[in-house]
Amino acid sequence: MEADKTTDGLEGVKRKKFTWRELSKLNGRHNAHVAVRGKVYDVSSFVSRHPGGVDQIMFGAGRDITQLFESYHSLEVYKTLEKFYVGDLVDNELPVFPLPSNFYRTLKKRVDDYFKSANIDPKIDYWMFLRYAVFLLLSISCWLAGMTYHSSLLAVVAFGLGWGFFSAMVAMSCTHDASHFAVTHKPWVWKLVGSVHDFYHGASMYVWIHQHVLGHHPYTNIDGADPDIRTASNELSDIRRIKWSQKWVPRYFYQHAYVPMLYCVLGVKTRLQDFHILLRLRKYSIRLNPPRLSQLLLFIGGKLTHITYRLIIPQFFMPWKTMLLMNLVAEISGSYWLALIFQTSHVISEVEWPKPDKDNVMHMDWAEMQVATTQDYATDSWFWTVFTGALNHQTTHHLFPGVIQSHYMKITPIVKQTCEEFGLKYHYVDSTTEAIGCHFNHLKILGQDSKKPTLLMCSVLDNEEGAQELLEKHDESASDQSCMKCGQPTVVFARMKDPFCRDCFYVYFTHRFRAMFGRSKLVRSGDKVLLAFSGGRSSSVLLSVVREGLSKSTHRKLRFVPSVLIIDEGAFHGHSWEDRSQYLAESVAIAVRVGFPVMFTRIEQVLGTYQAYKVEDYYTELHCHCGPGVGVALQPEQEHQPKGGSGDRPHPENGPQPESGPQPENGPQLENEPQHENAPQPENGPQPENGPQPENGPQCRNGPQLGDDVAVEASKDLGTCKVNCAMPSDTDVVGTDVQHTDVGLPTDGEGGSFEQSSMEMPVEVLYDHSHVAKSAVASELVEPQGSTYPLPLLEHTVAKLKDVLGTVGKDEVLSDQLTRLAGSVTSATAKESLLLSLRHQLLVEVARNTGFANVLLGDCATAMAVRLIGNVAQGRGGTLPLDIGFSDDRYKGVVIFRPLREFPEKEIESYAKLFNVQHRQEPVVNINSIEGLTRNFIRHLQANFPSTVNTIFRTGDKLSMDRAVTSSAEGVCQLCQAPLSKKADRFILAHLQFSSCLLPGAVGERLAPEEVWASLCYGCQLTLKDTRTTFGPLPPFMTDKARRDKS
Repeated sequence: MEADKTTDGLEGVKRKKFTWRELSKLNGRHNAHVAVRGKVYDVSSFVSRHPGGVDQIMFGAGRDITQLFESYHSLEVYKTLEKFYVGDLVDNELPVFPLPSNFYRTLKKRVDDYFKSANIDPKIDYWMFLRYAVFLLLSISCWLAGMTYHSSLLAVVAFGLGWGFFSAMVAMSCTHDASHFAVTHKPWVWKLVGSVHDFYHGASMYVWIHQHVLGHHPYTNIDGADPDIRTASNELSDIRRIKWSQKWVPRYFYQHAYVPMLYCVLGVKTRLQDFHILLRLRKYSIRLNPPRLSQLLLFIGGKLTHITYRLIIPQFFMPWKTMLLMNLVAEISGSYWLALIFQTSHVISEVEWPKPDKDNVMHMDWAEMQVATTQDYATDSWFWTVFTGALNHQTTHHLFPGVIQSHYMKITPIVKQTCEEFGLKYHYVDSTTEAIGCHFNHLKILGQDSKKPTLLMCSVLDNEEGAQELLEKHDESASDQSCMKCGQPTVVFARMKDPFCRDCFYVYFTHRFRAMFGRSKLVRSGDKVLLAFSGGRSSSVLLSVVREGLSKSTHRKLRFVPSVLIIDEGAFHGHSWEDRSQYLAESVAIAVRVGFPVMFTRIEQVLGTYQAYKVEDYYTELHCHCGPGVGVALQPEQEHQPKGGSGDRPHPENGPQPESGPQPENGPQLENEPQHENAPQPENGPQPENGPQPENGPQCRNGPQLGDDVAVEASKDLGTCKVNCAMPSDTDVVGTDVQHTDVGLPTDGEGGSFEQSSMEMPVEVLYDHSHVAKSAVASELVEPQGSTYPLPLLEHTVAKLKDVLGTVGKDEVLSDQLTRLAGSVTSATAKESLLLSLRHQLLVEVARNTGFANVLLGDCATAMAVRLIGNVAQGRGGTLPLDIGFSDDRYKGVVIFRPLREFPEKEIESYAKLFNVQHRQEPVVNINSIEGLTRNFIRHLQANFPSTVNTIFRTGDKLSMDRAVTSSAEGVCQLCQAPLSKKADRFILAHLQFSSCLLPGAVGERLAPEEVWASLCYGCQLTLKDTRTTFGPLPPFMTDKARRDKS
């Protein structure tokens, strides 16, 4: 083992570097070492003091226990480990995962809050002990009854079935809970309950914990790591095919018929296999630590006891042939039920079978992987929860293995809700029979099909090739394919058919984005462009790719002048000022990191003067010395560099080639490149000449200029500027892979490497003395999933922004008016339509007032497909070319662009994950609105017919609009600015309770409903047709035309 000095602030302290093989030898009680997030801890002095007991630590000694540590502990417990830190793990025996996502953090907090609020201990339920006892007594009773009534063959068979079934229930209840240490907080209790597995079932609890707790749970469905899906080393000799990676041979054709019969021997196989595993100290991919004497005695004693009560004692009461029959029946019934329930949740086609990359790194958060690889069923049924050992709540069990199973029915709804909020697919079927059918169907599919259906990440095709024809082209699984550009392993599919590695996907994505402007040539050099930013994934990716496109090292760079606008829409939704302030602070904290000037406004300004506020105007209150132009962050978001690069970014002549297509030769030009003379330089690779800086150089309001040494040095304690800046520095950058020589972050600058940081510590302990931070991620922020380092927003940053900006632009009168306006619209569909119109109107007016002629939105292809169908349903089909097109020029003097419109949401999601684009959680769409129903409909179709989005999207592209309509005498709709084609529908008007509306204007001035209604298009009439009689004040832009016409 090499010694190496750390740079964590403890000068002179030497840390060791461990390989996993070296770590594996440190598994004794007096030299127990464990690895968590790449760090090695000597916990030998803590073993006897561990609250969970000695055995729990000793099972994990000598191995990476990251997933076990995080799933059994609060994520706040990391600070306890630091005193035991002795070195770093330099390689991986088994796959490693990114840091816990915001999904997992939110879910753990909600479940913890539930137990605290209900005053419930997650490991204690005394009714569960009654269930343990009942199942055990029923099993023993059937065994005794079978011996008593052995003269009746029917009775022997019946009691044998009961003996076996209730033995399986004992295994799925008490011994399963005990193996997860979920039976009280007292180690002797779970060990006593767990010993039933040895003495009664004849199977070793010691072996089972290694296989199940240390193997299956951390690495669910990962081929080569999960021992439960392990097949023969020579896969052609395996009797079953359960994974697409296995080669197909004709004998698998009828495996759905014969494989389930093999489940009957699960018990015998397990008991015999225990000896083989103990001798080798290995269960496939999982190493076993040498057993202590007590564990070895328990192993031997359990086997002898089991043989005694099953084979020896019965011979004193019944003929040996009858005894064998009863044992056979019991073995079949118990083993079959156990195996069937175990297979039903994971070995199915509906869930994912993830695979690590060549570096043994998973590009999926562990908790999200548990959701993706597991299916639940009948979770609202008490009967099935009891008689499946709560394994019908398998997702909940995997996420919270340390919780006793009787609590699952209460916390599963929390899991479902959180999955829905975070956009994760929660696999669920309504009945147990349907769940079992999924498993049999999986066996049949893999037995009769030699080719895997290509389940690709993205679905938009650039041609009209059908999905079925495309599937026939793929003879190999997606994971086995190589990048179409460079031959490296594939990590993502674009356009449903093109495999890309990480670097080539970056080239493809950014090139295609820039080409959108090159084809249109609508944005010219030096044009001011306003980027609409909501904080969601798509708008965050938009900021990121624009930043990349403006980069000095980008081939065929964009050359427009960008700014960012954030709209707080809380008034429309009736949110409190506390929530609105939090949203604004988090959105600004993300936006400023890109390095563009940031403005914000409130949605209620659509009723007022369209006032917008510049963040840079509040630098003084924020104590920021960064100056205007660079934004609040000392260092803007870094440019994405290809992994392994040592200098230039991808270029058509050097590195992965962009696909053929229009080049933005005459595209937008930015005359003045932002400069930053004193940006920190990377250790290796070419030094950037100039980093990002505003045209006139940042001027510090309260201190030295950004070029001064003090202004760019990061504080290791707070991750902020040392001149009391509350904003994040280069140690707190989001949206890229970066490196930092002091704390393990990637280096700044254009020539920096794209290698991922080796630091894998959790957010709670970043910037601590061992390079981990003390802050947590803000509540609604989604951490990037594509690397082991999430680059979080610091809470103190968001808190400072919230204090300073939270009430800027606060207008209680306008806010109340808009809330009443939104509240007067009764249907969810109408509210969403009204909000979209108000949002666009405010965007356009702010753009006009601030001198911007172009606005960029983050709408993607999937959103456009949803809008196309939704608008047709809402009577807005006449304006589809404007609503879903690349450019929308209905607004005088301002053009709206949708440069992401050809990227489906899966490509957007892939880019965000692979390149660490941080964003807020996407808002939940009301499932009762037309948009919500359409979105769900399209997503379900997309899952089975991958060309769905492409078909809808391309159909919309074929629509065109008669420009003569827009200049007709009837004008445009005063709400959505769509061209009017006919007078108001009198039938609709007759059904409106609209006559008591007092419109803004002079005191007492009234406009007749017809005068306003005639200025609305048919779609907006539908939006407002259900308005209540207490209809609030209309926005001035809606009434101005009617008032002018009246005068």
